Amino acid sequence: MSTTIKCFMVSRNDLLINKLETFVEKTYFLEIFDEDELLFEDGYPMFMFFDIDSLKIGVQNMKKILTLPFLPVFISSVYSRDIVKQIMGDRFSYFGFLNKKSSYDDFIKEISQVIDEKYK
Repeated sequence: MSTTIKCFMVSRNDLLINKLETFVEKTYFLEIFDEDELLFEDGYPMFMFFDIDSLKIGVQNMKKILTLPFLPVFISSVYSRDIVKQIMGDRFSYFGFLNKKSSYDDFIKEISQVIDEKYK
């Protein structure tokens, strides 16, 4: 079994992707998921970072994302965590949330909370 958690980023914002890649590379237990590996054969958990501002994925698709076997983290500068949580409802209680100004410490705090919430 792998000792790292794979991370995949879904965004059209190159600056945001570069920032997340830098954060992942600084974190010893995370690694970038190579696009050619998108077969999910390495097992789970796996973080999925979704930039909901650049993708405009919509509420129904966000809910579908949360039913997949990922550790989801939504990124938005338009919506707050509370608004996203209200939109998603109580059924979808565990997800991480970052805004585009989040620091590395914020990143670590969010992914730690997602892991703790998922496996408590």
